[in-house]
Amino acid sequence: AGIAEGRLSDPELALDVLAAAAAEAPDDLLVLDHIERLRRDRGDWGGVLEVLEKKSTVETDPVRRAEVLVSIAELRAGANDLGGAILS
Repeated sequence: AGIAEGRLSDPELALDVLAAAAAEAPDDLLVLDHIERLRRDRGDWGGVLEVLEKKSTVETDPVRRAEVLVSIAELRAGANDLGGAILS
């Protein structure tokens, strides 16, 4: 994924590679972090929200999980989904 993104300047290919890695290891936070960053770079906020929701279910560190939940609430509030933001 790093080669596709960096040397080939192909973030779409990098996302495809990372999606395949996530399918094999759905709880791999490093893979999810990379997917989140690439989706943020593209402005794919629905995709970012999807990744954050997944991260919130697999993150075991309470502080990092709280940060993920805050990010989810902020995205939902920014999308005028106040009900979803409050429930996060």
